[in-house]
Amino acid sequence: MATLVINLERACGGGEHLDIGITVDGGPKRIVEVSRSEMTAPLTDTTMVEVIRGIVRAYAKGKTQAQVRTALQAGITVVI
Repeated sequence: MATLVINLERACGGGEHLDIGITVDGGPKRIVEVSRSEMTAPLTDTTMVEVIRGIVRAYAKGKTQAQVRTALQAGITVVI
């Protein structure tokens, strides 16, 4: 199981840009700047592929390929 923690680190004075902190399994925190318009834009196919790849990579950390394959066959549920 992987744990992803996503939190607001900072917001610019006008609130148009947010710095989002992302931590995977207690590792180093990465800060990503996101504009408000990015957050409300529709998800594209390309974005969804990136999200799926990121989720699978986070889940696969510390597991064998066989374990990941078995889990994907059963289905991985992500709740936000």
